[in-house]
Amino acid sequence: MRRRRSRVAFGGAAASGAGKGEGENKGDKGEVNDASFDDTMVHWIRWREMYPVRGKAVIRIDRERPPKSQQKARHQYVRRNLHGRLLIEWRMPPFLAPISVVPEARGGTGDEAALVQVSIAPASGVASIVTTASGEAATHQHYTNLHRMTCLARSHPLVLSVGPRKLATKNKDPPTVYDNIGRATRYHQSRWDLELQVGPGVDMQMGRSVNGATQS
Repeated sequence: MRRRRSRVAFGGAAASGAGKGEGENKGDKGEVNDASFDDTMVHWIRWREMYPVRGKAVIRIDRERPPKSQQKARHQYVRRNLHGRLLIEWRMPPFLAPISVVPEARGGTGDEAALVQVSIAPASGVASIVTTASGEAATHQHYTNLHRMTCLARSHPLVLSVGPRKLATKNKDPPTVYDNIGRATRYHQSRWDLELQVGPGVDMQMGRSVNGATQS
């Protein structure tokens, strides 16, 4: 069987502009028949009810990803081969999401899985990370992080296994430099990428990147 590889990259933007552990093997689910397919779809529907899409729907743009300065939040870009077959998808969620309109995302436990809370002053627009000592009320939060992406992928009924990717190469770089809202300005927003197996010989590569992304 020819190995098929699909890539999905998740970018991120500051404020609203545009912007990628150990593996857990769920085993081979074997041949797919009508009964098992229906059962999987039931599990998927229940999973989606537990973990609803956060924020507004993504706008699909059926063309190659533009330069980072032209990428837009909540847009999805694609790359196809000469025969029109989909090779890569890039989805661009916002970096920050208003707490008042976006429900808390489930998935993951502990401090690493918690989303960073941010306060944006309505008059000045000055943003800062909310800490216990600051006494500020959070108005926004990070849309996602890699720990949550990992936990959600491991619980997804259509994902067979989840493992790290680029863990060694990324950690050779110096520590990440963050700005006042926790957005990486140098090096990596996430210290590794993810590789998801979604079928025999079919995998997805996921990451979170904000380097050079639009800030608007």
